[in-house]
Amino acid sequence: MDTNPGPIDGCVLYDQDKHVSSAVWDGQERGVLRCHEHTSKLGEWKLSPKQIEL
Repeated sequence: MDTNPGPIDGCVLYDQDKHVSSAVWDGQERGVLRCHEHTSKLGEWKLSPKQIEL
């Protein structure tokens, strides 16, 4: 049984094999995780009318 949670269709997440989650899944030790905070830039985000409608 294949338990790899990666995408079935490679065109959806076409860079998945380059993502850190693939390395972790393959058993590579990645060391300390780094967190990036972007909330200070929320005011700079530009939403389209369709996004605002949602």
